[in-house]
Amino acid sequence: MDRIFLSGIRVFGFHGLTDEERSVGQVLEVDVELRMDLRHAGRTDVLEHSADWTDVYTIAREAAVSYTHLRAHETPEHLVCRLLLEKKKPTTNIKLRKLEMIK
Repeated sequence: MDRIFLSGIRVFGFHGLTDEERSVGQVLEVDVELRMDLRHAGRTDVLEHSADWTDVYTIAREAAVSYTHLRAHETPEHLVCRLLLEKKKPTTNIKLRKLEMIK
């Protein structure tokens, strides 16, 4: 099984527990790890047999910025993972970090 990493996707989002975090916003960083068998993609050199990096990046970025798809029980990490899985992206690990702390 191959592992693909997209690290350091920086976005400005409005996630947090406090009213200030949700109104002022802050810089967030998202890392995505995918696990998939890339042997067929390597043999055929056909993009559709691999992961579409732009699709993964776009989903991770949009999910980290917006709560519009966030279900009541989900964290932002769960949201990114769910949206990627809905697009048939075999996600194994999501990390979301706040780079600036609001006081």
